[in-house]
Amino acid sequence: MVTQSLTYSMYNINYMIKIRNKIKSRDGYGLCLLLYIVCFSSLPILSYSQKQIVTGIVKSEGTREPIPNVSVELRESQLRSITDDRGIFIINSPVESGDLKLSHVGYEQTTVKFDSVKDTLFVIMKSIENLIDNVEIVSTGYYDIPKERATGSFSFLTNEDLNRFPATNILDRIDGMVNALTMDRSHLNGERTVEPKLRLRGLSTIESDSEPLIILDGFPYEEGLSSINPSDIENITILKDAAAASIWGARAGNGVLVISTKKGKFNQRTQLTHSTVFQFQSKPDLFYDPNYLPSSAVLDIEEEMFARNNYRERNQTPIPLYTEWLIKNREGAIDDTELSKIRYQFEHTDTRAESLKHFYRTGLNRHHDVALSGGGAGYSFRSGASYDSNRSFMKGNMYTRWNANMQGTVKWSDRWSITPAIWYTQQKQQESRVRYSSFTDGGISVVPYYRFMDEQGNALPVVNGLRYAYQESALDAGLLDWMYRPVDELGLTNSYNTEAELRLQLGTAFHITNTLRWNTFYQFLSVETGGSVLYNKDSYHVRNMVNRFTQGDLAQIIPYGDMRIENGRGKNRSHNIRTQVDGNNTWGDDHHLAYLVGAELMDRSTNSSPAIHIYDYDPELLLGRTNFDYTKRYTTRPTGSSLIAQGSGNFSQKNYRFLSYYSNASYDYKEKYLLSGSVRWDASNIYGVKTNQKGVPLWSLGAAWHLGKETFFKTDDINQLKLRMTYGSSGNTNPNVSTYPIISYDINGITNLQYASLRSVGNPSLRWEKVNTFNLGMDIAVFNNRVSGSLEYYRKKSEDLIGVTLMDPTTGIIEDALPAIVNRVNYANLKTEGWDITLNSQNVKGVFNWNSRLQFALVKNEVTNYETNEMTTTLLFLSQPTPVLGRSLDAIFAYPWNGLNSEGKPIIYRNGEISSDYIDYYNTYAIPDLVYVGDRVPPLTTNLMNTFQWRKFQLSVNLSWKSGYYFQRSTMSNMGEINGNYHRDYFNRWTKPGDEQWTDVLPRAEVSDQEVSAISTMHANSEALWEKGDHLRIRDAVLGYSFDSLHKWARRINTSFSVSNIGILWRKNKYRLDPDFPNATYPPPRIFALSINVDF
Repeated sequence: MVTQSLTYSMYNINYMIKIRNKIKSRDGYGLCLLLYIVCFSSLPILSYSQKQIVTGIVKSEGTREPIPNVSVELRESQLRSITDDRGIFIINSPVESGDLKLSHVGYEQTTVKFDSVKDTLFVIMKSIENLIDNVEIVSTGYYDIPKERATGSFSFLTNEDLNRFPATNILDRIDGMVNALTMDRSHLNGERTVEPKLRLRGLSTIESDSEPLIILDGFPYEEGLSSINPSDIENITILKDAAAASIWGARAGNGVLVISTKKGKFNQRTQLTHSTVFQFQSKPDLFYDPNYLPSSAVLDIEEEMFARNNYRERNQTPIPLYTEWLIKNREGAIDDTELSKIRYQFEHTDTRAESLKHFYRTGLNRHHDVALSGGGAGYSFRSGASYDSNRSFMKGNMYTRWNANMQGTVKWSDRWSITPAIWYTQQKQQESRVRYSSFTDGGISVVPYYRFMDEQGNALPVVNGLRYAYQESALDAGLLDWMYRPVDELGLTNSYNTEAELRLQLGTAFHITNTLRWNTFYQFLSVETGGSVLYNKDSYHVRNMVNRFTQGDLAQIIPYGDMRIENGRGKNRSHNIRTQVDGNNTWGDDHHLAYLVGAELMDRSTNSSPAIHIYDYDPELLLGRTNFDYTKRYTTRPTGSSLIAQGSGNFSQKNYRFLSYYSNASYDYKEKYLLSGSVRWDASNIYGVKTNQKGVPLWSLGAAWHLGKETFFKTDDINQLKLRMTYGSSGNTNPNVSTYPIISYDINGITNLQYASLRSVGNPSLRWEKVNTFNLGMDIAVFNNRVSGSLEYYRKKSEDLIGVTLMDPTTGIIEDALPAIVNRVNYANLKTEGWDITLNSQNVKGVFNWNSRLQFALVKNEVTNYETNEMTTTLLFLSQPTPVLGRSLDAIFAYPWNGLNSEGKPIIYRNGEISSDYIDYYNTYAIPDLVYVGDRVPPLTTNLMNTFQWRKFQLSVNLSWKSGYYFQRSTMSNMGEINGNYHRDYFNRWTKPGDEQWTDVLPRAEVSDQEVSAISTMHANSEALWEKGDHLRIRDAVLGYSFDSLHKWARRINTSFSVSNIGILWRKNKYRLDPDFPNATYPPPRIFALSINVDF
């Protein structure tokens, strides 16, 4: 709308009238002053009479929500304006018509015309899809700030990013979405399904927790992320450098993940949203397992081992099932024809296929979520509930989660508001003890010839715990059936763990002035964990216990009935309170200052109670027996004696208290020059005897320059160019180390007497770990924001890190005599540096759109101060990697490998000459002589996401690349047949002279002696087994479709179909192994998901 500048003149007239009322009592002087004001106040009216006031409202095309902080520029002059929180702008134009250029990070630059006949302008800006910077407001947990005004390093995941892939847990949703945030799964062994280890920009500590700090709705959250309902999360901000993370002080050295949940909005009509996700998980690929030999090969091995009398026929020691039949044939119980039939049956049986048939299934995960939100002029609210039911691909495994929350804000006046909130989560994990990897016959590798059901549908027994023939004779001896039938066990054992979490928050805000606000926040968090295992009386566990304690006269010490093991209960309680004053001042059009100062206190306690064994348990009456003589050792079958298990009598309690004072400020000049700084002081009850050691001052400084806004640099091709630099200090804490000596008490199981153990000698000079971080970055957007990105270099110097060192012998405490004691003190240093590059592009624009996002991260670390224990043996050093000065914490060391000789033995050198003294070589090989192989964690990670959009269809594909690291593969050892440790390398082992030209697999050892053991250990820890982990993977693909205004009751319906764990496109290693899961029995099964989201 274009009008005359009446507002300005009326303002001056009103001002004149007010002055006139004040001076009307003064005659001559007052009249002169009045005439003076009238004359000079008319000058602005004359000078601005030709100017026009142009007003407008700017909204987003997708959400129709107002867009704040949009830059509005009059192309014919240097006049600029910016939209407020309502998306409204006002600009004084010296001309009656012209062009306005509107720009905002994450939106396409827009140009609109105005003239004297147009009313208020309504401008719709189109967002650039799939850019990480779509939403400018980032959160540190203490305050929100527009990203363009920030000097620190932030990454931001919008609600759209989080909802792209419909996983039922938050970790799967963010995997591969954040630059420099990696998830290490190399520690996962066998069929373990624990959460991965998070790393943000590498490592900042050695002995302490290396994962980033999690902030949930403004407070530290130390429980598992599996408790959080992904549908409740609005966005996640990742704080990477000191300026961003140092506000969290001594706990932010590893970076910070700030999770903000969804909240209601003022003046918003009531909205109902519902989402449903169905995930179908394929059966695992058991045929991937490299530690497996086909039945025919294993049967040949057992026949040969039997012929050489390698099996000890003792009742307490299990021997292979086929060997039991060989013994029966030797003793005349079966003839050769019967033995041939049994071998033929075993030879044509595959335990992998049998396991897939009986113990695995297609997994089904279901997620249902409903939320109601809205608000009026003085209130806002949101309440939601969700239910997850995850049926694992392992039969008998089940996970359920209930979430409910209510939160809102009430304005009691224009200045005072209150924000209460409540969250409740309940989880239950049910687990089966029967799985493919447990069928080992007492060996290491899976027995390949097991059948679990016969043709008539009867469950078949397998070897477990004791010798099969001994268990087979139990009924004849008057004992209970002692056979182990895996199929029956699925319904006879019920193991589960539970967790209940209650989180209460209360916040108040009081506006002291229009620019000064006082906030107070309080949070109470309660987490209770527990669980139990219920064994049916017909389960193998109960029958085994009853039989083992049955005496010679067949008296049953353990009653034959159900058994319940009640796991120890855990209770965590924490109280957090924070008071904070926020200021936000603007002077003119050029100066803007935002600041805060506050203090917070946290009190956290953890308690645990011991487990209880209940015998002859009645699940209907909830009764059982515990009245046994637990001090008496009973004779057990087949040999020995034992106490009756009763659980532990140990309780534990830990208390942690943290006190912090903090301040933060940022200054903005002309929206081009930015300065920021923060100061924080942290103290804790676990550090330092002296008062000045209980606290640590931490700080940060940052600066940024919007070079693209300078007039001398102004160009239409560059939409944004921002340079920023920060430096500061944050820290890490290790709650497992204390300044005080720690003694634990226990009761001796034989004497029933109390005793104490020294667990830590205490360290009066214990200090916080300190991490100093330098960050240099550049943000750029060009070609009407069609190409944008950032380039960052960072360097972290970690000092006073907790490290292990030798104990002073004058203390009288000898570590070798007390192996539980480890002397941990502050002395180690670590250096980490790297590069982060993010590039976003809109490749094709129109009816068909193609957008790309490339994330590149390179990070390396180096130990700059550490004392290696000279008493450490080479084997211990290799099995428990120890920091090495000048090397990465992820460094891999190994015995050198020079191939095999003509006898199938490793080629070794002593003093530059080939040697055959393997025992001396092994016993005297020094740690410094080990070969540095590389790093076990990839220093280079790259993610590439391509998004294609046509009409209302959208397809996105996410790829990842990792390189520069190594993983250790398994192999067949020379004692594999003796130990039952099989591997497919069995077919590649050395068998005759000349084989050394093409294989590194050791030949079979005839006997186990000192030399054979030395060769086996050296080979297992040699560089021959380390493979390059470089690979290219398709992480996932998502196909979505949106229905807008489908019905009057449904504003929007979004559907998607997705596939994850698609597979590896290329890998460096020739063994077809997955480098992300080098020690797993199988890689994660493929997941297919269907999601529906409805907004009412």
